Formats: sequence, C-alpha cells, structure tokens
Amino acid sequence: MKQSFKKLLVYFFLATSLVVTGASAQKLLIPVPLAPPPTPGDASLAPTFSFQDAPDPERWTTDDVTLDEQFSTAKKETMAAYQIALDTCKLEHASDQPACIAQAKAEMEKEMSLIKARFGILK
Repeated sequence: MKQSFKKLLVYFFLATSLVVTGASAQKLLIPVPLAPPPTPGDASLAPTFSFQDAPDPERWTTDDVTLDEQFSTAKKETMAAYQIALDTCKLEHASDQPACIAQAKAEMEKEMSLIKARFGILK
C-alpha cells in the first residue's frame, strides 16, 4: 500500500509539473504538497505575536490639547476620508468617475468649511 502511494505521488508530481505542448515541455509552477497539513491544536501553529501584547503608540492615546492640534487632526481625518473616496472612485466605471470625484470633492469641501467654521477660521 505504501509503495503504491509513493508511485501515485510520483505520477502526480510528473503530471502536474510537465505540460507537453507539441515537441516542447514546459514546467508549471504548481506547488506540490510534500507533507500532510498540520493538525489543529499543533503547537507549531500557536501564534507567536498578539496585537494585544503591543502597546498603542503614544500618538493614539494623547489628546489634542491646543486648537491648532485639534484643527490639524480634523483636517487630516477629512483629507484621509477624501483620499479613500478618490480610491473608491477609481474602481467605478470610467463614465461614472467624473461624477464620483466631483461628489467626493464637494463632500470634502463641505467638511472643511464645517471644520473651519468650528475653529473660527474664515479663509
């Protein structure tokens, strides 16, 4: 039984690694499993790192104290949302992209005007 299994593996390897097209043979880049998959509960599968172990960066835990810091953070968040909207627009059909980009820009400008009004910036 074990001998026939080995022959089967050899035939499988040969069948998946060579494709004969005409007179030439080309190698395929198909991975062939050499060992059975690990069983659940295997010690080698235990995670070596947990995100709960790592402390949060200080910038995530410190509050913005001054109005300049608060304005800067609000502006960064708005611009990040605008960039995400632009990236989403790139996935749209070419005929829908201009309208999507215009809507994203209008939303960003509206948010920036609200932020400027909240912080008393009249520009």
